[in-house]
Amino acid sequence: MSLTSHLRSRLLLLTLGPVLLVTVVMAAWTGAARLFDARAAQQTLGETLVRQIAQYAEPSLRSGELEHLRRGILTLLAESPLAWVSVENAAGTVIIREPAAEADAAENTSRVFEANVHALETRDPDSNTSPATASAPLGRIRLALDGAALRDIQRELLITMLVLPVSAALIALISLRLGLTAIITPLLRLRHWLHRLRNGQFDVPVEPAQGRGVLGTMERDLVALAQTLREQRATLQLRDEQSMAELRETLEELEIKNAELDIARKRALQASRIKSEFLANMSHEIRTPMNGVMGFIELLGKTELSGVQINYLQTIRASAQHLMTILNDILDLSKIEAGKLRLAKRPFDLRAQLETAVGLFVPNAETKGLSLILDIDPELPQELIGDGPRIAQIVTNFVSNAIKFTERGDIEVTARVLAQNPATATISLTVRDTGIGISVNDQERLFRAFDQLDAPAAGKQPGTGLGLAICRHLVDMMDGQLRAESTPGAGSSFQVTLTLEQSNLPLTARPRPPLTHLRAISVTRDPVLARALGHLLALRGVHALSCNNTAELTSLLREHPAEQALLIGLDLRTFPSAWQVIDALLSQRDTHLRGGILLIGGEDAAAIPTLCPNLRTRCIPRPPMSADILTALDELFSAMPTLPEPLARHDWAASAPQTGDNAGAGGRMHGLCVLIADDNLINRQLARIFLTQLGATVDEARDGEQAVQAAVTQHYDLILLDLHMPGVDGYAAAQRIRGDGLNTGTPIITLSGDALPAGERPACIDDHLQKPITEEALIGTLLRWSNRRPVLGGS
Repeated sequence: MSLTSHLRSRLLLLTLGPVLLVTVVMAAWTGAARLFDARAAQQTLGETLVRQIAQYAEPSLRSGELEHLRRGILTLLAESPLAWVSVENAAGTVIIREPAAEADAAENTSRVFEANVHALETRDPDSNTSPATASAPLGRIRLALDGAALRDIQRELLITMLVLPVSAALIALISLRLGLTAIITPLLRLRHWLHRLRNGQFDVPVEPAQGRGVLGTMERDLVALAQTLREQRATLQLRDEQSMAELRETLEELEIKNAELDIARKRALQASRIKSEFLANMSHEIRTPMNGVMGFIELLGKTELSGVQINYLQTIRASAQHLMTILNDILDLSKIEAGKLRLAKRPFDLRAQLETAVGLFVPNAETKGLSLILDIDPELPQELIGDGPRIAQIVTNFVSNAIKFTERGDIEVTARVLAQNPATATISLTVRDTGIGISVNDQERLFRAFDQLDAPAAGKQPGTGLGLAICRHLVDMMDGQLRAESTPGAGSSFQVTLTLEQSNLPLTARPRPPLTHLRAISVTRDPVLARALGHLLALRGVHALSCNNTAELTSLLREHPAEQALLIGLDLRTFPSAWQVIDALLSQRDTHLRGGILLIGGEDAAAIPTLCPNLRTRCIPRPPMSADILTALDELFSAMPTLPEPLARHDWAASAPQTGDNAGAGGRMHGLCVLIADDNLINRQLARIFLTQLGATVDEARDGEQAVQAAVTQHYDLILLDLHMPGVDGYAAAQRIRGDGLNTGTPIITLSGDALPAGERPACIDDHLQKPITEEALIGTLLRWSNRRPVLGGS
């Protein structure tokens, strides 16, 4: 449907619809009312006339004189709108019919009315009889009224209904003619202009509008709007042209800058790659001379030195270790940036790793007067699968920072088992201190590389600012969570949550039997130490109580059965006057105490066993570690008859390299023939000194080619190869030695400044040592492989 037809239909509906509807309703109502009234009047007239004729006909029918009745009926037909009248006798025979032509009269009738004629008996006034009653019918009167009046009314109604549509059509034509000129045409013109405006065609005629009234006003407003839009478009086009010109210039400049930035980006990536390679190479190259420095420091420490020289040597050793820490951080960061850092996945003892890591900082904590405590959950699995040294590196970094930024108070390292199942264990490692704390703003910078926080209260601390950044990357690689909380002036807390697999391999060491008949009392004013000591004693099934003064100790001793073994853990740091505790103990027990005393730290620890020989005492350093506690328990209670005999000392404590027993190691290595290949003379000299002190015979090679030639003519029990040698490197030399000759089955141990996890070692390499090589690491590795001498070498 077109817009014109739509507007026309809407116009007709709005203008003619209501009027036509009202007219039709009123005409129909009026005609129906007239027709109804005419029918009602005819009904009344017919009933009245038939009754009158019946009364008038009663004497004639009774007497039989019908002529008088006929004349009366004719008179009534002439004066009334009757179509016909008939009179019947009692037998139903028509005796009078006027007019006689009943068929013609029937055409003009509308309705027939009937009435019976009865003979009435007159009551005698003098008699006492009842009133007159109607007798049997004498006959019947039938008449019909003329229907011409009703037909006239119906005809008028029909004519009215025919005239209405014609009138409506005429009115519609007139309305459409007037509406087309006054309404539809202006609306169509407005729509056409609006359509052009919507399409951006602003050339609307500017001549005066033709419409009048509201539509004329709308046309004039539309013309004004078109003129305004035309002017604005011209202005915008001018501005667009100017903007496009400026934009083209800007795009050209941006293209030039993007090209420059792309070149700068490539240069930056190249510089970053070169930097990472330089850092890695520098760290590796520095490790080679540091191997000699630290090795000869160890050798120098075994010679006779004066006190001043020992102090100097300790300073040199501390500086060298600090330099190695910086080198390790730089090397780790370069590996992380290059995506080459790989985590090992092998069984490890988390307790041993944590105790080793914390033990490194005990001297520093004692120097600053800090209480350093390691508290490990006794439910911690003995063996987990992961990269234990990297986890220890994270804890080491946290503890190092805690000691740096804590001037007084305590540092607590805790390990808790959050969840555990046969396959995995979720471990939480937390390092809490009472140091200077970290502000909220500085907490956002904690894990950025090369970003050290300003700590005025603690002064400028040494370091590279890489430790926490490396820790964050390591935790992310382990799919763990790292969280730091701190309050300025109240200390900090660093927490790592890791989910590690549990090892399903059988334990390598026999578990120690529980000491079920032993009870313990820890005497300390340090609740953290009391909790940690209780967890350590729980490893042997020992239940520990705690007290912080002699009065509580006396009360606990009175309640303890005399026949039960008792262990007293005395913290000499918080109880510097240990004699009060010992007096309280001796006042309750005889001098032959059934049990023993653990003297934890303190300067009086060494003097107490000498002054009180009757007391079974053992001195252990502070903080207590599992090896010290378990060994002391075995030594104190192994001879007590009521307790089960303990097993021999735990193998893991002795499985580490024993540097203080070189004679034993030398006995096992006596006659061992070793080939060392390294392009650095100092490293060869250092390894030769270490090995000859152990009783081994050493041959040297300055590169891989000489090592291969030596292996062709001489059988060796062990071969040490530096990986990075000119010409034939360590890998190539190992492959050639394995290929043919006298040493195809000889253990080959490689040396380099890089860590080489077991999963990344080629098949031609049996073990790896990372530089700088310490005497302990070298002896431990050689002892491990020297056990295979009867199988390998036969010498």
